[in-house]
Amino acid sequence: MYKLMQPAKYLLFIFLISCNKGTLEKRNGLVDSFPIEIDASDYIDSIQLIHTTLQPMAMAISSRHTFILNKAPYESIKVYSTDSLRYLGSFGYEGQGPGDFEFYRLNGSGFNLGNNGKTLLVQDYKYLRTIPINDIENKLANNNLAIEYKFTIPGSLIPFNDVYLIGSTHFLGKVGFSPKHFKEFLPVQASISDVIDYPKRVNYIPKEANHHLYWSHFDTSIDAKHGVLAYMRFPMVRIFDIESQKSKYIEFQPKNKQIENIKVAGNGKSVDNSKMFSYYFNVEVSDNRIYALYQESILIRDSGTGKLSYKSEQPPALHVYDWNGNPVMKITMPTWMGIYNVSPDDSLLYFMHPEKDSLVYKINLNQLNEHQ
Repeated sequence: MYKLMQPAKYLLFIFLISCNKGTLEKRNGLVDSFPIEIDASDYIDSIQLIHTTLQPMAMAISSRHTFILNKAPYESIKVYSTDSLRYLGSFGYEGQGPGDFEFYRLNGSGFNLGNNGKTLLVQDYKYLRTIPINDIENKLANNNLAIEYKFTIPGSLIPFNDVYLIGSTHFLGKVGFSPKHFKEFLPVQASISDVIDYPKRVNYIPKEANHHLYWSHFDTSIDAKHGVLAYMRFPMVRIFDIESQKSKYIEFQPKNKQIENIKVAGNGKSVDNSKMFSYYFNVEVSDNRIYALYQESILIRDSGTGKLSYKSEQPPALHVYDWNGNPVMKITMPTWMGIYNVSPDDSLLYFMHPEKDSLVYKINLNQLNEHQ
């Protein structure tokens, strides 16, 4: 039986250093190269899925199981073995709720594993659900998969994005226009608080626009003791220790530095990024490494449609760092690379093509590691 809980009032809970003391920061120095640089094209294998994923939104990988989240109207979550992507079953469907596995507007940024890879977090517009995945093959076969917790997302947190499970009932996620990077949500204690200060790279931007200036992608270590932020508008990756409250920055030397005269948009709550460079577009982590997706890009407006899209002279690359912030490897990836993730032991990298949803592409990272 899962536990359905709804928050009442919100108590202040801060586990990081207050703004009066400032955030403890350490910079690792400028990274201008990697010890190993590899083109992935010679190492890519493709796997044809027996059960098509249809419209993949996100991927989560444990040592034994790989979960792929799909858009409506198809079965929401498909489960495969991590070693060979053998199909094991599926569960969930799109609906208005409130059924246990009836999801309303699934959110791919809140689909990940917590509790040392033992619990799957599934988020939709209304709820946060945690699902124990131990013995999941038998549970799927016997149709007795169950939810452990189901929490209503408070209105003040909607839309709640990049949500991760920090403890069994402890969540960290993002809400637009927030004064700090994250909202910490403890539904049992009915507590919501702002945590993790923004970096201080540009002093003249009003604080109301910081959420947009320091737009980032987020992941946590398997044990949820560390967090990683890969920044889009600055070529840097930030590692922070949730318990000790310290941050460490990895700063990469780009081909093009960010423009100096960053302007505030007309609404005063965002920046004008039409002429700004973009750098990091995603981040995933393993037990020992950080895989940040880098592609130096700029927004270009199509003369025919008037639409803005990112253009780059460089193919995407995975910048691989260890948890101490040291550069390990640069893996140049195909230009069409879509969602990706890596196994906890750094043995497998899976990624997908945005237009070939029945194929998963695989790189045996052990082969790449032999270059070290």
